[in-house]
Amino acid sequence: YQRRVRGRESRPMEATAPSATAHYSLVSPGAKDDAPAMACTFSPNDGLTGCAITDVEIEPVPLASIVGSVVCFPSWALSFFCLEPKEEAAVLHCGKLTSMEKQPGCHCRSPCGILVNKISTKQRVDDLPTQKVADGNGNPVMVSAVLNYRVSDSKRALMNVQNVHTFVSTNAQATLKQTVGRYSYDQLKSVAETVNEEMRTTLQSLVPVSYTHLTLPTKRIV
Repeated sequence: YQRRVRGRESRPMEATAPSATAHYSLVSPGAKDDAPAMACTFSPNDGLTGCAITDVEIEPVPLASIVGSVVCFPSWALSFFCLEPKEEAAVLHCGKLTSMEKQPGCHCRSPCGILVNKISTKQRVDDLPTQKVADGNGNPVMVSAVLNYRVSDSKRALMNVQNVHTFVSTNAQATLKQTVGRYSYDQLKSVAETVNEEMRTTLQSLVPVSYTHLTLPTKRIV
């Protein structure tokens, strides 16, 4: 195509092919310059292939929390919290992550400005709803999946996503559609374990959890 500059016709511009992969960052409107951005990779063929949120780092307890805890000495009665077996917690002071507690029992931290977010690392089961998906040949099939998983990285599960179990379920349903779309119905039946392993590998790279088993029942629509 040609471009006009100030009423004059310029030389035709050479069209360049888009790069295979583009890297960019997403920052919410109104965010400060030093606000953490979401680093993403976009591929024209595969769509959004990775959105890695910057991890929250552990910082020292703010001075305001220390001074406030010393001044308000009676508040130390509220500084204790308990963790059950297979339960972990992120401890924040004045909005800053100050420690991760992974041992069961009673813990005591500076009480002023404290917030304790707990999460269970027990095994969970998520039954994905049955949905209609087109297989590799374009034929509609009814598929569902059962996930057995547990949280393996409590800090990322608590600080990087709003609700890790909703995050897992939503990504699992999207991965289910993408994976089934690569195989025919007969292949889904004959190489079920290969399909399950592919789904586990894809999900493992997306969410901070570990998978022990994943089953994929399918049914052809006649």
